[in-house]
Amino acid sequence: MKMKVRGHTLKIEKKDVEEVAKQVYKSDGKTRYMVVVNNRQIPAKRLFYELVKIKGIPLTLQDITTKDAVYAFRRMGFEVIDRGEKGALLELAGSLAMGGNAVEDERELYSS
Repeated sequence: MKMKVRGHTLKIEKKDVEEVAKQVYKSDGKTRYMVVVNNRQIPAKRLFYELVKIKGIPLTLQDITTKDAVYAFRRMGFEVIDRGEKGALLELAGSLAMGGNAVEDERELYSS
């Protein structure tokens, strides 16, 4: 597959993704978009960044968007999992009250 990322042409194949996926660590649990490679869930943006890096393209992690990563992996036929917005809410659990009682709201959020 061939695509442009911030003005640079990136050529990647499934075998490149599978090889780099062996080296990329797992998520810290806060990552929303995960790509499934060989039955492992790997953070999509991190994996895409590592691919860009080994291809010699001079971009930083901040230069790459999650949209770039999700687009590329879906286009190559990989499953991309969206963990949804609940993950973002879990980070705030107990620090804000959605219904008036932060402790009760936290219990309700974790029980679902």
